[in-house]
Amino acid sequence: MNVQMNTKGRIIATLAPLLDRNDNASSMASYMLQKVARLDGGPGSGNHGHRGIPGQVGGSLPSGRFPRGSAERERQKQYVSNIMTNSEAYKVQSVVRGPNVMRLRMASGASEEEVDKLFPKDDGWFEKNPPSYDRYVTAQKILDSDSDYAKAVLMSSINAKEAFKALKEGNLSQKLEEHHSSYVEKKMDSMDSRYGGTPEWTEEWRSEKEEIQASDKEVHRLFGGSDTPAQDYYLAVEESQRDISLNDYCLQQAYVAGGFGTKAEIINRKLYSGSESDLTDAEKEICESVERTAIAIPKPMDFYRGVSPDWLKNQIGYNGDPASLSDLVGKETTIKSLSSATCGGVAYDWKDSDVVICIKAPKGTKATFPYNPQEGEAIFGRGLTLRIKSIEYGSKDFPVWWEGTTAMNCAAFPLDETRRDAKKRIHVVAEVI
Repeated sequence: MNVQMNTKGRIIATLAPLLDRNDNASSMASYMLQKVARLDGGPGSGNHGHRGIPGQVGGSLPSGRFPRGSAERERQKQYVSNIMTNSEAYKVQSVVRGPNVMRLRMASGASEEEVDKLFPKDDGWFEKNPPSYDRYVTAQKILDSDSDYAKAVLMSSINAKEAFKALKEGNLSQKLEEHHSSYVEKKMDSMDSRYGGTPEWTEEWRSEKEEIQASDKEVHRLFGGSDTPAQDYYLAVEESQRDISLNDYCLQQAYVAGGFGTKAEIINRKLYSGSESDLTDAEKEICESVERTAIAIPKPMDFYRGVSPDWLKNQIGYNGDPASLSDLVGKETTIKSLSSATCGGVAYDWKDSDVVICIKAPKGTKATFPYNPQEGEAIFGRGLTLRIKSIEYGSKDFPVWWEGTTAMNCAAFPLDETRRDAKKRIHVVAEVI
């Protein structure tokens, strides 16, 4: 099955994520989006009732709740900045000078001698301030330091080409600050167009409701479960986002795919290991926000996760032998970390996972639904308890939330052909208890 998609919506869905990049792709995406906007509802189009392209001025509705230069925008910008810089988000690939020099040389095309001369000498900063959790650090800790070496390592991990340029121009600290400020501004523009009320993406998905219903009907016919999985997701997002505070919206976006320079992977690794005390204040805020903004789902819903066999080993004691899987039926497990899952199907990026879990959540289960239509994401708070209903190894079809599915084009669940491949994997059905 392949649902026809709105052409404009597909273009927007493809280009919009590029606005957050810090290279020429961002400028080109902005230019192209303005061109596309003129087709319907954008600046100069004369099509009334549309907000236009996220982050762009124009359209018939107000250009933003927090215009640049306003006191409220500056306050929120500072809040976003604090989240970004105070989460352990940046992986220092190596605190040894040699590999960093090599990284810059490869990015710049300069000679090893030239880069070696420019790159600051190791001043021992990382020995006094060792990175934790697989060499992740907060940007703030380095920004507050007087170590040119630490700043060079940080900038190298963010953008090696720009790091070389900054070292050559002798303005590394300035470039780091400019890079961060520019990134925050782009995030603010993006959030401004999506936050609160009934933003444009809600209007878009409702305008294509018939396509969503047709897709949902086919998914239900093939896989059972909810008869309206995609529609359930969009309605849940509407409810979850309706009265959310701007701070909580920021925190949700920080968690989703490292939106503000955070790493969900690092947050959850700390939670899994029982090291909540190692969470930074910003990471604690993210966890608390996920749980504070959770809503009770109004009906039974199916959620999917793609995980590794190690997850089964750590959570329910899987010994690696598929022949022993039947012994795990009936086992219960409580997940210490936050748990992301996708409504009605496996997120596209996880479709090749060795383990596919279908989580059957009864009416009243608490979850938060951030703005992340690319993955149809829901997030369960700490302490989610599951009971294994069935578990088997073999080839089996399953629904996939296609990567092009966004709230702007709403071609919910065009089923990806990989679901029919011959790959054998572990299929788990678990219920929330």
